Amino acid sequence: PTQPKEPKRKRFMSQDATIEALATIMLDNPNGIIVAVDELSGFFATLNKSGRESDRAFFLEAHGGKGSKNVDRVGRESALVSHMCASIFGTIQPDKISPIIIDTKKGTSGGDGLLQRFQLMVMVNKLNFKYVDKAPDKVAKEHYYDLINTLLKAKPMEFGAKYDKDKKETYYEFSQEASELYEIWIVENHKTVKICSEDNPSLAAHLGKFDHLFVSLALIFFYIDKVRGYTQDEKISDKYILVAWEWCSFFEKHARYIYNIDRVNEGAQEVLDQKLIDKVKELEIKGELPMSYGAIGGAVRNSNVHHARRVLKNLVIEKAGRVMGLK
Repeated sequence: PTQPKEPKRKRFMSQDATIEALATIMLDNPNGIIVAVDELSGFFATLNKSGRESDRAFFLEAHGGKGSKNVDRVGRESALVSHMCASIFGTIQPDKISPIIIDTKKGTSGGDGLLQRFQLMVMVNKLNFKYVDKAPDKVAKEHYYDLINTLLKAKPMEFGAKYDKDKKETYYEFSQEASELYEIWIVENHKTVKICSEDNPSLAAHLGKFDHLFVSLALIFFYIDKVRGYTQDEKISDKYILVAWEWCSFFEKHARYIYNIDRVNEGAQEVLDQKLIDKVKELEIKGELPMSYGAIGGAVRNSNVHHARRVLKNLVIEKAGRVMGLK
């Protein structure tokens, strides 16, 4: 008799999962998974913990979608995830991302590239906030869901895509006009990256990844029109290059602000640093030390364990065999 096959659950999103669990999910979902994170500051803090180095490496590799991973499961045969692909979506407050930016800027390489993989970073300007007491556009919402369902069911080969047997990849080509425009853009982007590398290597590393972002955006918008029948072109035309160009310009403006947020907030940061130092002195006088960096960071509004460690580690003094009671 034929052995029954284990049913495969279709997944599009995961929350609060270990990298082992994510790898298992990817076995049945080779097109990738969205990792929804409620608070990105907690996500980054987890990755910085001792013993979690493999988590960081996992997400670094899963960004490109071409990495592979062996999955060993208790009671089951080992399996190979041929395409590790994870997209992380979440939010973070400006004061929480500032120390992450500072850590990323350490050294001259701009960090290990994890923050730079968040290519669609956008800083919301609350100064332009407008209260709108209006129900969402029902028709637009229905069109959006219809589009998502159409994309999930669509098969690229049925919409003019080509297949590379050697690379085992499905792809579309740029038209001649699109290729020429892309060449102009990529030359300009590399000039921008070179200029930024002298003053802000982290920002340069971020913009350097726009080469991949640009073609991805052009492909996405072309494919959206293709499956809806809005274009009959077999190749990605210059129209979609111009759309990708506009989007990359938009994301570059936000990236420039975010990677300089520590400078924008430098004055406020100095005040917060001093509050932390004053709190340690106060606790020392009261005899309430020793205390962990996390506890001290939590005792000062807008501070945290990483901020406390960064500010205090070079200022503490030896006392009774302990370093200001901090650990």
